[in-house]
Amino acid sequence: MTDEELIKLQQDLFIVVEKYIHPEDIQSLLLTSGVLLKTAIQLYTVGLVDNAEVEKILDFSKSSIEPLRERTKEMIDIENRTLH
Repeated sequence: MTDEELIKLQQDLFIVVEKYIHPEDIQSLLLTSGVLLKTAIQLYTVGLVDNAEVEKILDFSKSSIEPLRERTKEMIDIENRTLH
């Protein structure tokens, strides 16, 4: 996939999940995020036979939390919990 296709995929995903996230209910954000994380892990297990490979990806993802937090603030209105 090209960078443009990846950006489009992420935008499409935000559009799909936006309707499940309610600004007054943080639980809806956490549950929706959990479903996406579960789905990502399921997809990794389909493409990667060795669990160690999946674990490496998950370990690497931990190091991206803070940079993602900063970039995500630009995409999400934190005050109103509205996805853009």
